[in-house]
Amino acid sequence: MKILLVGSNAALSESLIPILSGKYEVVKSARRNTDFCIDLEKDVNIPEGIDVIVNVAAYFDTDTINVIKAYEINTIGVLKLCLEAKKKKIKHFIQVSSAYAYASSDSPYYTQYAITKRHTDEILKYFCDTNKIPLAIIRPSQIYGDSDSFRKNQPFFYTIIDKAEQGDDITIYGSHNPLRNYIHADDVSYSIYEIIRQNAEGVFSCMYPQDTSFVEIAQTAINICHSRERCSRIVFLKDKKNIPDNIFEKDSHLYETINRFPQIDLTTGIERIKNFRSKK
Repeated sequence: MKILLVGSNAALSESLIPILSGKYEVVKSARRNTDFCIDLEKDVNIPEGIDVIVNVAAYFDTDTINVIKAYEINTIGVLKLCLEAKKKKIKHFIQVSSAYAYASSDSPYYTQYAITKRHTDEILKYFCDTNKIPLAIIRPSQIYGDSDSFRKNQPFFYTIIDKAEQGDDITIYGSHNPLRNYIHADDVSYSIYEIIRQNAEGVFSCMYPQDTSFVEIAQTAINICHSRERCSRIVFLKDKKNIPDNIFEKDSHLYETINRFPQIDLTTGIERIKNFRSKK
């Protein structure tokens, strides 16, 4: 079976490519430095002989100045892929969306990214249902991985680890201990692998089963990465505005469907980052 991976230069693809390549032929596609050029802002064509499309490409910028660009890539671009999927008789379409698609309009995280992801999921489901294209949409929470490629979208997570390694104080704005949900890229990638292998269809939440707090992340990083010369402290800057929680309701339907739950907990994930850095 031949899989077209759209967005092969995305951070998640670092994990996804070796996992999928273990069983399938993967054709990598992106705007540059890849097997096959696909730019979702332009006309979209896909190679012949593709059985499955996996789309991980996305525009993350939350600056409202770029709202048109966000829709061109996250929504219109995906519709272009759908038209190609129909034309080329694709057997399975897997869309990597985001847990931000669950954000309500009163959430501080209700941004153009969240809105375009939700709208894309809705129009994609409508199109694929209408044209009888088997579809799976997964909505991961905040994805992290071993390399610094994930830093762009999770800067504070990696800054915590940096400071723990250097023995610098880890500061948290306000007096609230914010909650987050982080899931390792390998767990997301194996979920996608199993969705393909089992021909699963549906809209799936893809989050780690337990939320975590900034303090828990910081303390775990300190325990694993602390410098011998100095051990970091966790400091709340109470004169600053509180940082709100960023979590969503859990749903284990995906993991029950594919019979695989996430395997990498926070401690293991940070240990992997530390080990990866030590080999550089």
